[in-house]
Amino acid sequence: EAYYYDHPFFGQIFLGGMLTIIGYPESLNPSPDQQSIESLYQVPRTLMGILAVIDTFLIYKISERMYNRNIALFASILFAVMPVAWFTRMVLLDSILLPFLLFSIFLAVYATKSKSGKNNNNNNILIVLSGVFLGIAIFTKIPAFTMIPLVAFLIYRNNNRSLKALGIWFVPVILIPLIWPGQSILAGAFTSWTNDVLWQINRENAGLPWIVFLLAITDPFIFAAGFGGLAYSFVRRDYFILLWILPFMAFLGVLGYTNFFYWIPILPALCIGAAKLL
Repeated sequence: EAYYYDHPFFGQIFLGGMLTIIGYPESLNPSPDQQSIESLYQVPRTLMGILAVIDTFLIYKISERMYNRNIALFASILFAVMPVAWFTRMVLLDSILLPFLLFSIFLAVYATKSKSGKNNNNNNILIVLSGVFLGIAIFTKIPAFTMIPLVAFLIYRNNNRSLKALGIWFVPVILIPLIWPGQSILAGAFTSWTNDVLWQINRENAGLPWIVFLLAITDPFIFAAGFGGLAYSFVRRDYFILLWILPFMAFLGVLGYTNFFYWIPILPALCIGAAKLL
């Protein structure tokens, strides 16, 4: 928007790449009228809709693996139909990072080390891919780094508390986002990078209470059931839900600036928590 280095640039690369593949906008034969302009805007909106369908499927598979089919069904339906899910249909970096985040979690819950040693090579591939997808999510928008404790916990627990597995996973999580400052150094623009990042950090508005209020009035059911599910997770010591939501909310709590769509990365966790409570 106003600053070149206000965000990492994978989201722009992804969206630009998808639009290039379909020959956008030339393939739509645009003309300078209102109807043509509206049809042009529907293309990236449709892409966001496709990503939301992928998100829904991944939420089902993650919940099924972690809990059972009933919770998976409730969680995916809530995510698909509740008003707050409208956030994910907007053309936002948060909407683009969500499927990559969910793929990382999905691979982490399925990456289970065999005690017999069989298929451990395949398991290592899943671990690396989980790290790659989380690294891409962070490379899309930095607040995704708050999901590191969640995915690290899953990798560590599912692989017999193996520090080696955790180390293999951690390498791409760190290296991929480093492309962002690395590019600025190669371009001789590191000062611009630091200035733009500091501008981003120092913005202010009403902060966390503001977006909590917006969530409560936008979708009171998800607000009540989702945070009820979070409280239930405290009682049951469900670290999966706790590690998904609490680090992200703590990060939002210390930010000077927040917006309503910042909820997108933890909407799946709120829906899963609500499904567990139901």
